[in-house]
Amino acid sequence: MHSPFHSDYNPMIRKLESVFTLTDDERQALQSLPMQIAVLKADQDIVREGDRPSRSCLLLSGFACTYKVTAAGKRQIVSFNCPVTFPTSRACT
Repeated sequence: MHSPFHSDYNPMIRKLESVFTLTDDERQALQSLPMQIAVLKADQDIVREGDRPSRSCLLLSGFACTYKVTAAGKRQIVSFNCPVTFPTSRACT
């Protein structure tokens, strides 16, 4: 039986289904979420330290990192975020 929640229309569902199988209920719940697709440029912040969380981010391709600003004003990478991760804390580029 073909699911009414076809993943071709939703890049988040398509990406998650490349990792594991979703039930129809899970697909429906994800499909009902408000979604905004954005292409980010290098060195563009997704969220900054001190921001109040208002959304979750799903990285579909490329990579992002969490960094801190040193006393000298330089960026020091703290961690990397790969596709299908949800970078939601501190500053990410």
